[in-house]
Amino acid sequence: MLKQYLTKAPLVAGLLALLVFVVVAGAGIGLAWPVLLAVTSSLLAMALVVAYGLLWRKNARQEHHFRQVRFIADRFQSMLHAIPGGYCLFTPQGILREEYGVAARFGVARITHLDDLIGVVKEGADLLEAFRKLQLTGEAFVQQVHGSKDGKAVHVSGCRLRIGNEGPHVDMLWFIDQGASDHHAVPKAAASAVPPTMAEEVAAAKETTAKWDEAPAHGQHGSSCTKVLPLTPTAFDALPFPIWGRDADLKIVLCNAAYVKALDTTPQAALDNQIELMDATSKSGKVLAGQVLATGTSQTGRDHVVVHGRRCLMEVTELPLPDDAFPKDGDAVRLLGFALDVTNEEDTEAELKRHLVSHHEVMEHLGAAICVYGADTRLEFYNRAYQRLWEIPDAVLDSKPTFGEILEDLRTRRKIPEQADFRKYKKERLALFTSLLEPMEDVMYLPDGTSLRVLTAPHPLGGLMFVHENVTDQLALETSYNTLMAVQRETLDNLAEGIAVFGPDGKLRLFNPALAKIWKVEGAFLQTEPHVSDFIETARDLISVPKEVWASYKAEMVGYALDRKPRTGRIECTDHTVIDYQTVPLPDGSVLNSFLNITDSVRVEQALRASNAALATADRLKSDFVANVSYQLRTPLNTISGFADILAEQYFGKLNERQLDYTNTIRAESEKLTRLINDVLDLATIEAGRMTIDPHEVSVASLLNEAKLMTAAWARQQMIDVLIDCPSDIGAFEVDEHRMKQILFNLISNAIKYTPAGGSIALAAWAQEPWIVISVLDTGVGIPDDDRERVFGKFEKANMHLRQSGAGLGLSLVKSFVELHGGRVEIFSDPKDGTRVSCFLPRKASVGQTSIGQAAGA
Repeated sequence: MLKQYLTKAPLVAGLLALLVFVVVAGAGIGLAWPVLLAVTSSLLAMALVVAYGLLWRKNARQEHHFRQVRFIADRFQSMLHAIPGGYCLFTPQGILREEYGVAARFGVARITHLDDLIGVVKEGADLLEAFRKLQLTGEAFVQQVHGSKDGKAVHVSGCRLRIGNEGPHVDMLWFIDQGASDHHAVPKAAASAVPPTMAEEVAAAKETTAKWDEAPAHGQHGSSCTKVLPLTPTAFDALPFPIWGRDADLKIVLCNAAYVKALDTTPQAALDNQIELMDATSKSGKVLAGQVLATGTSQTGRDHVVVHGRRCLMEVTELPLPDDAFPKDGDAVRLLGFALDVTNEEDTEAELKRHLVSHHEVMEHLGAAICVYGADTRLEFYNRAYQRLWEIPDAVLDSKPTFGEILEDLRTRRKIPEQADFRKYKKERLALFTSLLEPMEDVMYLPDGTSLRVLTAPHPLGGLMFVHENVTDQLALETSYNTLMAVQRETLDNLAEGIAVFGPDGKLRLFNPALAKIWKVEGAFLQTEPHVSDFIETARDLISVPKEVWASYKAEMVGYALDRKPRTGRIECTDHTVIDYQTVPLPDGSVLNSFLNITDSVRVEQALRASNAALATADRLKSDFVANVSYQLRTPLNTISGFADILAEQYFGKLNERQLDYTNTIRAESEKLTRLINDVLDLATIEAGRMTIDPHEVSVASLLNEAKLMTAAWARQQMIDVLIDCPSDIGAFEVDEHRMKQILFNLISNAIKYTPAGGSIALAAWAQEPWIVISVLDTGVGIPDDDRERVFGKFEKANMHLRQSGAGLGLSLVKSFVELHGGRVEIFSDPKDGTRVSCFLPRKASVGQTSIGQAAGA
């Protein structure tokens, strides 16, 4: 309404100027004010009458134009429903938007989804595959299906239509009964069908036009269309918009009265002079007709033309007709064209675009992420905040993707919450485009922890508008505010520490039950928010301070409790309890004081210290005792060994067989005892930190061979094979050769002891930079899992009941010697496969590593 008045702005301005002139002139010539008022009122009334008349005339013209368009839409809708068949119209997303005559043709109550349609035909899978291909590529198809109930044959043709030049496309399925060849198959309800909306009327008319193009390729569509509306020249004169017909040479061979009136000429002159409605340079005139004749499909274009001195926007449509479509002598009408005046639509669109531009400019600067999807579910607008929120490239958004494509992309990049049934979720979201009537608000929790308030509202121009507002911080603050006090109270009440928070004024602001328990004060007293000095006064009996210095001590404690510097300390109370305290300044000016009763911990710590000291003393005494005894045993043992050697060699006469056997037994046992004493001395030396090594380069292969020779005789006595597995190119490493032989001897000895007769022992070595790994493997009884760490201890045995078990020092020495070289020992055992002990030794000795103490420090 405002626009209608603004179009008359020049007239209104002239009338106002006239009124001002009359008032000024009348006052200049001395007219009385009553006379001036009467004249002014008369002129104003005249102006209102003229304005009302103009407005009524324009409204009448618009109403007449609307009736004409409505008549055309009704005519085309009737023609569409007169076709002997049914149809289903689908959106690009596969949503069924319109169905006519298909449910009745297959004997079902209704068809609302594609799945319903697939279920009523026997060839459902083939039809679904063809339809999916149509959706993806736009390729049309024709096939024959049979109803699942009655087995009736039906021709199905699928095609893609585009509504207008720039409009969206739709996918359409036509269902024609087998054998339907004329208009008698049209349902009776078609005559009374009335389209629900003007937009659907125009769309139906354009779809009918597109069907004319396909009629020759799909049976009798063309003949049925022409029989519904007989094309006679006089029939078009009743239509209020220009209509014309062309022959095969694109010459105009017929035109109606509206066409002649628009050109301000006569029918004969229009035909003789071939006067075109559109200019020769217009692509919507003869050029458009040539495209229709060349392609055989209808074409629509828009261009401006001057009609009766007024610049108008005409929508021109040219469509092909069969040769017998028009009963006329002479040249047959091959093309039929008509033009609709859409100037008001252009003005409305221009005004709408201005409003949209201003609205989009405002939304572009908003912090909330906003997007608008059209009725075809394609993206029409988005702002920078929307692009930043979902991190979608501008090129993708500018290509106007569909809402379903955006959902798929966000799901692939895990930007939206996971859905148990994403297909169902997507279908529900797409259904909002046709079902949402009022704004809907929801909260979306993204996988990255972001919370979005999503407002979904129907857009006035169709489609939906989505507003995404990041409310993560708001929800977090709200949750924090609602739960802070409860969480704080529960946390403090369950702490073992006593908490006291004193405000800047020195009063108790916050406390927990542990504080009252530690300082033995009443909870009711603490709830009165006492001053820190009063709190200390109540705890006077627990503090062992003389009365004469209590005042100064109290003042000092008050200063500590309110000091802004962190402080820690310990208080021993008169009841023998020990309390650790800590002060922490808080940002709001308060000071947190925490108190923890550590009496039990202190007592346990003291007991552990005493026990540890006793154990250390006992261990030292044990080591001293073992070393002393070893030294004391070595002298008589050497004497026994020497005399046993003299007797065995028979220097002072021959011995009989029994005497010689006893002498050899004495020698063997003396050697065992000597090795045992040496091991004990080595352990004592290692524990004292006085053990040294002399590393130099030693061949790995030679070392293994010498170790095998040392134990070969013993192994043969036990009927055990000793094998060596060592690469020839393994090279050498820097070790103490004497200690390495001692390591291998102990490992092989253990393997012989725990391997039954007929078993085998393997010495293996390999390089594992920067290590050289030497392993001793046996096929013995193995070591239980619980004993693998224990066997490395002193005087520990893997099997106490074995016939040849030793003193239990071998593995302990092995571990000590390997660690002295800077390596480590690993043991693997299986009761079925035996035991493997691996020594990892560095190929290069550490510089300055000469004692076990130094090695441990390294």
